Order: sequence, then C-alpha cells, then structure tokens
Amino acid sequence: MSSSPARPLPSISLISSLKNLSGKELASSLVAGVVVGILVIFVEVSLAAMVFSGNLEHGLPQGIGLFLVGALILGLYTTITSSIVPVIALGQDSPAALLAVIAAAIAATLTA
Repeated sequence: MSSSPARPLPSISLISSLKNLSGKELASSLVAGVVVGILVIFVEVSLAAMVFSGNLEHGLPQGIGLFLVGALILGLYTTITSSIVPVIALGQDSPAALLAVIAAAIAATLTA
C-alpha cells in the first residue's frame, strides 16, 4: 500500500470571504449566525442540564458556563481553521449522554 503525499487544503480566508459579500448576503449571513448561535445556546444548556443532574445538580450553573465556553471555543476554532466557509460546529448529544452516565456513577460513589 503506497501512501500518497498529503495535499494541503485550499486556503480560504474568512476576511476575504466577508469582503466579497454584498449587503444583502451579509445581512442574511448575520441572521443565520444569530439563529445558529441561539440554537447552540439551547443545545449546550440542555446538554449541561443532562450531565449535571441528580447528585451533581448543585454544579449546574458552572456546568452551563463550561458548556457554553466550550461551544464558543469549538465554534471559533472551527471557523478560523476550516477550509470550508459555511461550517457550523456543535457539541454532540451522544458523548454528553455517556458523560452524564459516567458523572452520575462517579457522584454516586462519592456520596456513598
């Protein structure tokens, strides 16, 4: 099996992409960004509520903050480093469900 040399991804600058937008396209992009931002907030708060439930309920406010900051970092990193301009990054619910089960088991052993 021969390995071919890795091709560099095409470099698309976020700033140059924004400069090429017309006023109407910029407005629709901003509206889409606000809608996606609101969606991300709802998803991350619900995932934090799922993880920080039961014996961990007292840590819910900090958990919500951690999930929101994590979503912000993930979104900024993906936006800056992606070669695909219309990209959305969002935390997934499957790993959060597993994390909730693990956190509940740990909390149960700590309180016992």
